[in-house]
Amino acid sequence: MRLPFTFLVIIICFSCFSISACAQSNDAKIEDLSWLLGTWLNDMGARKSYEIWKKTSSTKFSGIGYTLKNRDTVFVEKLAILVENDEVFYSANVAHNAGPVLFKLTSSNNGVFEFENPEHDFPKKITYQLKEKGQLHAQISGSGKAIDFHFKKVE
Repeated sequence: MRLPFTFLVIIICFSCFSISACAQSNDAKIEDLSWLLGTWLNDMGARKSYEIWKKTSSTKFSGIGYTLKNRDTVFVEKLAILVENDEVFYSANVAHNAGPVLFKLTSSNNGVFEFENPEHDFPKKITYQLKEKGQLHAQISGSGKAIDFHFKKVE
């Protein structure tokens, strides 16, 4: 009787450790993106795109992206990077979609973070890469096309 109980306790301990390690791993991935926090500008002359990121909890960064043409706002999206069901996701909520679209973090190597959603029409992949200090390269891609964004940190 004592042996099955001990075995059960060991299994429960390993399960708890495994769940805790997984949560820490995802938190670490979200913390690895903390360089993204702040205000970023993609200056294309008459068009200027901004992304503004803030840490709203230990498992969520909230952001907003918008583009100005001259002084008119021509595009707005609500953004987030969050941990959900022990996975890290990038969430984009734009007016032409019914609700937020989630992109799962599929790769994080050498400062390059790739989020993918193969079911979405476009983009299917979103990549963020910190370049030289204060420089950010973002790319949206899928269906044979890619659009690059080059930001510099302004705050």
